[in-house]
Amino acid sequence: FLTMVTTEEQSCARIYQKQLRQ
Repeated sequence: FLTMVTTEEQSCARIYQKQLRQ
């Protein structure tokens, strides 16, 4: 896993997880 993650990837990942929960 890459230690350096771009803010865009982080925000996208959070949105993706939220959508999965919904």
